[in-house]
Amino acid sequence: MQVLQAVRGVLTVWHRVQAQLGDLRAPALAAGRADLAAQVDALVGPGFATADGATRLADVARYLEAAERRIEKLRADPARDAEWTAQVRAVADEYAAEVAALPPGAEPGPALREIRWMIEELRVGLYAHPMRTRYPVSVRRIQKAIDDLP
Repeated sequence: MQVLQAVRGVLTVWHRVQAQLGDLRAPALAAGRADLAAQVDALVGPGFATADGATRLADVARYLEAAERRIEKLRADPARDAEWTAQVRAVADEYAAEVAALPPGAEPGPALREIRWMIEELRVGLYAHPMRTRYPVSVRRIQKAIDDLP
């Protein structure tokens, strides 16, 4: 029952974010909207509740709430959003390269999977301040975690 309630919470926020994304029509907001849509799709896709595990559902809801706050800030200052997106993109690209380098059919190990969540925490810290992150996170910390991968 707790898992179902957690999934319900995620989907409630997801629906709000989807509605707000639909309202971002100005050309100046297009890049931020595309990045937000990609993030949301990666968080809540087919099988998200089982793929990430029940223990991550509260975090997924929090990341979606941070996306809501980002939408508000994006409308106010698209240039600042673009600067933050460039910071996130730098580590997200490094993470994607690590995942792409895995042998076909191999699943990412725990350290690599955690980097994905670190990137989401970085988004919270940048776009949704003063929301709190689960732990201290920065571009430098994520790059160090990538460098420390086996």
